Amino acid sequence: MRRTTESAVAFVCAVLTALCGCASTHHGFGKGKSVALHVSKIVEIRCARPVVDPERKTVSLAWVAAKTPDERPQIEQFELTVFDDRDGDHEADTSEILVSRTNPASSRYIVFGPLMVTSSESIENLRGLVRLKTSHRGREVNWELTRREDIP
Repeated sequence: MRRTTESAVAFVCAVLTALCGCASTHHGFGKGKSVALHVSKIVEIRCARPVVDPERKTVSLAWVAAKTPDERPQIEQFELTVFDDRDGDHEADTSEILVSRTNPASSRYIVFGPLMVTSSESIENLRGLVRLKTSHRGREVNWELTRREDIP
């Protein structure tokens, strides 16, 4: 009986240790219904899968987020820009910007959303740009909001 109790306690301790380890990491947040834009040991950037309406030329995102693990520096700056890349240079020119959001404070987990953007020409020109900075380094991610598999 005593050996069974010791084994059960050891098993419970192992499970709790594993769960606590999972809670302190950032890898995999938003898993399943999200798009991984950047994943590293320092920061993970994800967004919800886009909802595309080609008839209305709109793209909706429920959220865009970044997260760092507890043992890493916090996110000091997080900027999101959505733009209509009419000239095809993958740069957010002032006249192309549709949405611009900036986080006002340092944090381990930052979420922007929801977003709905409309293109004047083609939804295939819509792009997202995230600029993120921690005390150790910066990261920039530029991506197509409408990937071919997202267009019905």
